[in-house]
Amino acid sequence: MTYTAIRYEENKGDFIGVMTLNRPDKRNALGREAEEEIIACLQDAAKRAEVKVIILKASGEVFCSGHDRLEIVRQPAADIRRLFQTSFNLMVTLRTVPSALLRKCKALPWQAAVILRPDAI
Repeated sequence: MTYTAIRYEENKGDFIGVMTLNRPDKRNALGREAEEEIIACLQDAAKRAEVKVIILKASGEVFCSGHDRLEIVRQPAADIRRLFQTSFNLMVTLRTVPSALLRKCKALPWQAAVILRPDAI
């Protein structure tokens, strides 16, 4: 699958996938497109079961600034509900994907990883 809001690579020899939020111009803000791509990517990786760990990182200076407010401000209520339903689906996917998820941090003086799914290890 081709993605625009994220990049995804796998090193099958190490059983590691790397997902990169790829909207540095928007400070990697999450909108429906980005969330749908993340969901599809995680579900595809889970279906193939070729990776055991997925590292989540970001391009640019900011990991993620939250929701893209332009997809919320002055939008019809139905569009906002769809966005929040997609956000809910993303949270469910993050909790149910069988791979361990690690977030690569940039805010620390050294590179670190935060375990997002310790139960999957």
